[in-house]
Amino acid sequence: MMYERARAKVLLVDDRPENLIALEAMLEPEGFQIVKANSGTEALKHLLTDDFSVILLDVQMPGMDGFETASMIKQRERSRHIPIIFITALSFEDRHVFQGYSVGAVDYMAKPLNPDILISKVRVFVELFEKNEEVLEQADLLRRQQLREAELHSEYMRDRRIAEVLQKAMLMSPPQDQYPGVQVVTRYEAASNEANLGGDFFDVFKIGPQKLALVVGDVSGKGLQAAARTAEVKFTLRAFLKHSRNPAQSLQQVNAILCSSDTDVDGIAAFTCVTLVVLNLQTGAVEVISGGMEPPFVLDAEGNVRVLEAKGFPLGVQAEAAYSVLKTKLRIGDTIVAFTDGVTEARKGYDLFGYDRVGAVAAGNPASVPLDEVGDQLLCAAREFAGGKLQDDACLLLARRVAAPKDVGSPR
Repeated sequence: MMYERARAKVLLVDDRPENLIALEAMLEPEGFQIVKANSGTEALKHLLTDDFSVILLDVQMPGMDGFETASMIKQRERSRHIPIIFITALSFEDRHVFQGYSVGAVDYMAKPLNPDILISKVRVFVELFEKNEEVLEQADLLRRQQLREAELHSEYMRDRRIAEVLQKAMLMSPPQDQYPGVQVVTRYEAASNEANLGGDFFDVFKIGPQKLALVVGDVSGKGLQAAARTAEVKFTLRAFLKHSRNPAQSLQQVNAILCSSDTDVDGIAAFTCVTLVVLNLQTGAVEVISGGMEPPFVLDAEGNVRVLEAKGFPLGVQAEAAYSVLKTKLRIGDTIVAFTDGVTEARKGYDLFGYDRVGAVAAGNPASVPLDEVGDQLLCAAREFAGGKLQDDACLLLARRVAAPKDVGSPR
């Protein structure tokens, strides 16, 4: 609950109405809010519900006099710190002054009162009260800000834990020899300067008895929203591919769903870049469909690089976008390499690592070089170019055709 600053009030206590009227006439024109009590008992009742900047208390009152009233005020926790100025017609004998200070008075004023002096003294205590209220209000604001920061941090840590779980599911590498006739290696490295998890992912799965789908993707944004969007894209694409087995049509269906979605990432319309490769394990036939991703390339068995110039719109941008299939073929020993822009956009000053450097690093690695070594070379080269720290998440997927399934295990 927000702290409500109390308005400065002045409590006047005197058993004689004419004295209260006189005090009010001096103070009210100065803008002070006045509360009047005609006895010590009535004053104590006001102090149960109101806060006061100062109390002007008459000494001589029937029943409970000023000294007794002041003593009762100082015994209560709520009112013990309120300054009291005694108003008296008595002489300033030492015993009276001592008695007043002993019960908590901060000052004495004798009747007849000097209006200018009275106003000046009251104003001092009113201003002190207002300053104190301002400090309390600021302290409450700081406390609420700290609580809100703690809540935000707790929410951030919760979202991060969920995002980490989701991302791990997106980045589960299959065993290198899980699929007969092909070796698959994946590499992922998070940006060193990113507090939030990114949306890079890869996927490898069978569609039908002889076809293998290879997917590399990058969802815009960071954190939980990006991780959730990544899961949506990955598993929706899986479902469509397994149902229709038409890669271009499947990508088009996923795009339509994403374009109709209201999901934003950090207030910006989300989009997804993706490379989809479908490899026929028996024949080596390859279908490549691009959704705005860096084009993959083939690293042939002799170590030469051939770019697969597949082009297409990122998913979630244009609902009517059509996706075309680029067809090629992998020979035994050929490797297809797909990657996200975290590799090509590794930065040194204003210079980017770039697509050509990726191909140059891969070139010269024939089929005799272990596939995981090729993946490590590519990622290491990008990282070293950027001074040891990638500016964006980087994801690599390499698939090498080693034999047709019917030949696996047969004598060479």
